[in-house]
Amino acid sequence: MIDYTMEFLARNDVKEVFVFCVSHAKQLEEYLQSSTWAAHMEVRIITSNNCLSAGDALRDIDQRGVVRSDPFVLVSGDVVSNIDLKSVIKQVRQDCWRWRWRWRWRFP
Repeated sequence: MIDYTMEFLARNDVKEVFVFCVSHAKQLEEYLQSSTWAAHMEVRIITSNNCLSAGDALRDIDQRGVVRSDPFVLVSGDVVSNIDLKSVIKQVRQDCWRWRWRWRWRFP
């Protein structure tokens, strides 16, 4: 399944990927480094035995301070998609800007 996710990210010109895993990190790292994805993007494996949910993983990643890109996209390892991330990110940025502008005038 991770091949579908990596292909989706590569098709959307993602250059840096953090793969967060709780188990089988070594096998996953070996597989990804020998795959075609390694030539197109930087893939880093992050491991933790304490995370039970996506929220736990996000908190762990935030505490480590490894994500520097803006925006960043969080996807599950079993994603099969063909959407254009660039257009989605553009829309989210526009919506966030509109939301900030509206609330700024309501609450000084």
